[in-house]
Amino acid sequence: MVLGTYDTRLIVCATTFPSAPQAHEVVSQLVSERLVVCGQVGKEVTSFFWWEGKPVQETEVAAILKIRDDCHEEAMERLRQLHPYEIPQLVSWVADHVDESYGHWAWEESP
Repeated sequence: MVLGTYDTRLIVCATTFPSAPQAHEVVSQLVSERLVVCGQVGKEVTSFFWWEGKPVQETEVAAILKIRDDCHEEAMERLRQLHPYEIPQLVSWVADHVDESYGHWAWEESP
């Protein structure tokens, strides 16, 4: 497979969902809409946080999304629309080191 050049960075976004089916639905939708290059839905995690003035402990499902930097804002807006939480965790960072083959694939397969 010959891959072209790419000149964009990948951004990684971590989020959580109340259940695996909800995570699968949203991540699948974002990939189908080609707003994210790739997404993984993980196992349950226990989250601890403050909500409405009280400490809370909840079981959630973690998801990681890889997004081209030129699609990041649109992907985050769509994720906010699809996400079941009132205030979802949307924490993103630039991937400093991306394998060249993976980077080329991400560029070729997304918009």
